[in-house]
Amino acid sequence: SVVSNASTQTASFTISGGTLPYTTTSTDPSRVYNAATGTGVWTGSSITATIAANACPGTVTMNANDSKGNTDSATLTVLSARALSLTPTSANICETSANCGSTSYPTSVVFTITGGKSPYTVTSSNTAAISDPVVTAVAPFTFTADANNGGITSDTTVTLTITDSCGSTKTVAVFVKNE
Repeated sequence: SVVSNASTQTASFTISGGTLPYTTTSTDPSRVYNAATGTGVWTGSSITATIAANACPGTVTMNANDSKGNTDSATLTVLSARALSLTPTSANICETSANCGSTSYPTSVVFTITGGKSPYTVTSSNTAAISDPVVTAVAPFTFTADANNGGITSDTTVTLTITDSCGSTKTVAVFVKNE
């Protein structure tokens, strides 16, 4: 297992037995590749696999073949350096004003995304209450959930789903008070 982070890392493999020469291939050269050739193919009995910086988590199989067609494989598990997270973890906002009767809810809330792999997308379960927010393109990665003025007729809870470029998701509930 290798933990993916902001810099490239390597893992070494030794192939033995069978009949020389050996050819080894990566099932996912976008995550695990041969830095010398820029491909997912190696030749020889000792190889160094390069794990791409910020590679998506998952398992990559390394398939070794000898000159007579015999095969063997090993797996390399790429772990995420930091899990996708979001703060705050929930929020209350007011649809039309900062003062919703007996409560003082703001009309928007700013969320900060950490971990996972950018770019991120955010979708709203109720675009009448909160439109799909846009995430900032550079760190710190933030987005603002704004209540749509007049978009709802009663109090509602909206689920915002944050998805990173590896497919990991996080959800956050935002209560929108109708005033």
